[in-house]
Amino acid sequence: MMYKPAHLLVLVILFTFPILGQTQLVLQGTPSSRTTSSDEGSTDEILTESQKNEFRLLIAKVGDDYFWVSREQRLLDHYESGAFHYFVDPTGGGYIKVFDQSVLQDFMRDPTKPRMLYLEHLSLWLQTTTYWGGAESFEP
Repeated sequence: MMYKPAHLLVLVILFTFPILGQTQLVLQGTPSSRTTSSDEGSTDEILTESQKNEFRLLIAKVGDDYFWVSREQRLLDHYESGAFHYFVDPTGGGYIKVFDQSVLQDFMRDPTKPRMLYLEHLSLWLQTTTYWGGAESFEP
C-alpha cells in the first residue's frame, strides 16, 4: 500500500507521543487561504498546493489532553458551543474554531466545501495569521 507524504507525517507524529496507546488524531485539516495582519495592513492569499501541505492542521488527543501537533505540540483547551468546537492555546498563541455545516439547513450549506470547516488563528507579538480550511477528519 502506498502512503502520501502527509499520511506518513501523521503516522510519525502519532508514534512520537509518550502515551502511544491513548493517542487519537482529533483533527486533520488542509488550509485553502491565509490572511496576515499587523498595524501596517493585511494581506490575503490563496495557498498553493505546496503551501497547503506545509501549513496542514493537526490536533491530537492524549488521554484527556489536546495538543496542537502542527504548532509545536502546544497544549490546547477544548470547548463546545452549539455547532462550534474551540481549541484554545492557554498561553495566548492562538486558537482553532471548527464548524459543522451539517447543522445548517440544506439551502445554507456550501456543497463545494467539506462538512467540517475551520479557521486557525495564530498570534505572535502584534501580528496575526489566520488560515481557513476544511477538515478531512474530525473526531473530538
